[in-house]
Amino acid sequence: MESRELIEELRGELNQLKSGGNEHVSIDKLIHYLTDSEKYLSYSCEERRRHLDEMISDLARDTAWGAEMFKAVLESGKTALNSIILINGGAVISLMGVMSSLAAKIENKDLALSLAFPMALFGAGVFSGGLAFAFRYISQAFYAGELSSGGRVQRRLGNIFLGISVLVGAIGYASFASGMWFSYEAFINAFKP
Repeated sequence: MESRELIEELRGELNQLKSGGNEHVSIDKLIHYLTDSEKYLSYSCEERRRHLDEMISDLARDTAWGAEMFKAVLESGKTALNSIILINGGAVISLMGVMSSLAAKIENKDLALSLAFPMALFGAGVFSGGLAFAFRYISQAFYAGELSSGGRVQRRLGNIFLGISVLVGAIGYASFASGMWFSYEAFINAFKP
């Protein structure tokens, strides 16, 4: 028996009950429900299966897209933190070379001393990059805990540590910019007439 036939038969039975004075069941609501159900059941099994396949395909596509976007965000964050460490570390190494060569000459000792603060800023930038990596790792651990246990607390802690990681990373970039500025100032002041 097709679902349409079943609905029609049930509707006929309910109409008989209603005409016989039976009011214990809200027959009007049931007839309305059957009418609405009939619209859905009017689709063939193949049409419903095709619709379900489309929904599954859309969900799989959206899930794959979301996973790739998540991987891209993680990779870009990792690259940003690597660049903090790389540029600040390179600046520390090059400034140490310049300072050691200047310190060997008696007339350039003031310049070497004035470059100590920018070198400390670059070192702070390297430290900030490493610290941001640590906070990023902690945030990912909380996010993974949220996935396994479904807890909101883990998500909130993950968001907090991610925010701290971004803030510390920004401090690393600011350290590099400040170190560059103070290095520039030191050289300008050293060779000013």
